[in-house]
Amino acid sequence: MPYIAPEVLAKKGDYDPRPLDVWSCAIVFMTMTYGGAPWSAASKEGQGYARFQQGWDAWLAEHPDGVVRDEKGGFPKCGPLFDRLDSPAIRRLMLKMLHPLPEKRIGVAQALGSPIMRLVECCSPESYEERSGCVVDACKKGQAKSAAKMVQRKHSHLPPTEHRTPKFFQHRFDMGDGWS
Repeated sequence: MPYIAPEVLAKKGDYDPRPLDVWSCAIVFMTMTYGGAPWSAASKEGQGYARFQQGWDAWLAEHPDGVVRDEKGGFPKCGPLFDRLDSPAIRRLMLKMLHPLPEKRIGVAQALGSPIMRLVECCSPESYEERSGCVVDACKKGQAKSAAKMVQRKHSHLPPTEHRTPKFFQHRFDMGDGWS
């Protein structure tokens, strides 16, 4: 249940999946970084989340607007779990994504547009329209020669636009068992 945002667990207000998705993505990052979830549930009963919430409560008392900023003192101190993140930029992004007030939590577009995320290399175009002229060289200078032989140069990760399987072998699961 760590992936469920506190407002959903508390059943406060109308359900909006967008802030929940941002919360869940941040928890996935934290889980992958530390090899386990930061808390079992986003409720004050758990020690890990209680420490996290105490940091937010203290910070929100001094910053009533609740906006996390990219400056000194512009974000809460939520314990050693967040202090150990590799960079202040990642820490700020995680805190923006894990804001306890869903209306202050950043959106997906803001998270992806953050300076730290713009540094993440992605060799996949986002749509078929971008496919033309979008060619990525996956073999960068400095990689081992053997690895360069295994990687297909200039590729994309988009699935093909049409089936390459003959119609005879295609089966739609919404059309019955395929035998009658």
